[in-house]
Amino acid sequence: MKDEVTAFKKDFGKGINGKGERFLFIVWFGANDLYTAGLPPTQMGSVAIKIASKRRNEIAALVGPQYAKFVFANLGMPLSAARYQEKFDRQQQKSRAAEPKQLFRGIRKENVTISKGFAKVRKEMNNFESGVTLFNKTLKETAESNGDTYVDMASVVSKESVSALLDQLGLVEGVQETGTSDGFVTADLYDHIDSPMQISTSDKAHPTDRVYRLMWEKMRETFWEKKYSFGNLPS
Repeated sequence: MKDEVTAFKKDFGKGINGKGERFLFIVWFGANDLYTAGLPPTQMGSVAIKIASKRRNEIAALVGPQYAKFVFANLGMPLSAARYQEKFDRQQQKSRAAEPKQLFRGIRKENVTISKGFAKVRKEMNNFESGVTLFNKTLKETAESNGDTYVDMASVVSKESVSALLDQLGLVEGVQETGTSDGFVTADLYDHIDSPMQISTSDKAHPTDRVYRLMWEKMRETFWEKKYSFGNLPS
């Protein structure tokens, strides 16, 4: 976000946007931004404070606090992403498959390795989840203390929420085949897709357009509730 703020300052300084205009800043980090922060789970709250306080105040001071509105969206849990689900399920299946061998043949070396592999993945997922939980909690507290808006996007993209809406959203569980996520669907054809769309793109980390639309609808509802103007949406 530091780079984004720096780029915005340069554009603002060039007169692309002048003082007196109103700004709506939507801040939403991808999970990878948090996982690569290089901090232990217990310190992820500091990342939220830096985002929702330090960087936020830098922007507000630049455009004028009275002209800036901020919306912060939280992060989904790691197992909401296909690649982490797959990683966890694969190790779990290996561990379960090794259990009969451990019971009837004694503990074999490869079984010990599999068990350690699953324990490692499970620890990694637990660390991610605890870090995300602390980040989201701190983000909510910090944003609301500044009078800003906090959006619970994690509840929208959770596996349970999406799974319950598959038919309604025209979705099927799974990941697109490699390369198909490069396709482009024009806005006028968006609501007329004949076949169901997978939940995740071929990179197993990002949702398909239809899931992004679900997230946008959550954000749009927030704008309406707060009476924020955004593009052609009425204020």
